[in-house]
Amino acid sequence: FKLTEKLIPVLKTLVSDPYWNVRRTIAHGFHEVVKLFGKRSQCLIHEYNKLLKDSNPEVLMVVINNLQPVLETFVKAYNLDHKTKQPGLLDIIQPLIIAEQMASKCRQW
Repeated sequence: FKLTEKLIPVLKTLVSDPYWNVRRTIAHGFHEVVKLFGKRSQCLIHEYNKLLKDSNPEVLMVVINNLQPVLETFVKAYNLDHKTKQPGLLDIIQPLIIAEQMASKCRQW
């Protein structure tokens, strides 16, 4: 528990780093960090949202490539079913759509 608490400020710093290659690196392993947090991964929604809104296509490609395991963990953390609506999780829908649109315009997609 203490390890995850110590990781949050580090993650906040890394997802906002001015160098795109640092943000791409954290995006590459973000799905593993979310798994580590498990049910407490709800506190990482804001950081994931920042990665989804990144202006660099290299970062977005990595975010989108690891989308499934991140979303699966978030869904489990929020204990979602078809009747549940969680504002934190719903906040990533629009940035996700925008990220996919930006990535699809990129040559590497």
